[in-house]
Amino acid sequence: MKHWLLRLSVLTATLALAATANAQVNLSWTDCGSAGALDATFACNSNTGAPFTLVGSLIAPDAPRAVAMEFYLDMIEANPTQLPWWQLDTFEFPSPCRAGGVTPNADFTGGPFTCIDYWGGQASGGLGGVLHNFLGVGDNTQRFKGVFATAAEVPMTAGDELYCFKLNILRTKTTGAGSCAGCSDPACFVLNRITVNQPALVGDFNQTGPAPGGRDFCTWQGGAGANCATVPTQNRTWGQVKALYR
Repeated sequence: MKHWLLRLSVLTATLALAATANAQVNLSWTDCGSAGALDATFACNSNTGAPFTLVGSLIAPDAPRAVAMEFYLDMIEANPTQLPWWQLDTFEFPSPCRAGGVTPNADFTGGPFTCIDYWGGQASGGLGGVLHNFLGVGDNTQRFKGVFATAAEVPMTAGDELYCFKLNILRTKTTGAGSCAGCSDPACFVLNRITVNQPALVGDFNQTGPAPGGRDFCTWQGGAGANCATVPTQNRTWGQVKALYR
């Protein structure tokens, strides 16, 4: 009992250090926030060409010892079951139809330049997983989890809009022999959370929800029938946290 209470007291102290600031997140195609586009369309007639790039950004909290940003990007298709074109998970076996069809990076040195390039070309990291039907929400859903970090602390100034990540959706296997059906299926992407990490016992920031005048979602092929509201937020309640220690 004493051991459990000790762990609980440590957890309580840790949670007290974790903050959710008023600053929030933005998601757009090609650029950050209002500088980017809400929707991306594709005639689904080519396997090559520039990728379609989702850009995640955040209005920075006051994080003087920031070292990393984690992102949680969720997707729902209009079709009730996942179509092959959206089978992107490189971690599944057997390999899905378009495994590797999505690539993340945090290199903004070549643009766009609307928001602040927090990383300055020094980020390392990538996509930690593509989770199909995450938390049993539906067969037509998946979550992209990733993290980028710097070797040394880089302070954030509250109120600055910072680039966090790019998620590039490739055109591979769209048409012709060996192609994967479903490119024309509408979809919705929701940037559920960006967590700004600082060293242990300093405190992290969980940024959720759209920034004032911005949005935390984007659509694909118009998004008709892909209900963004179906994607739940993933913030744990105190009851859920306590359950981990029972």
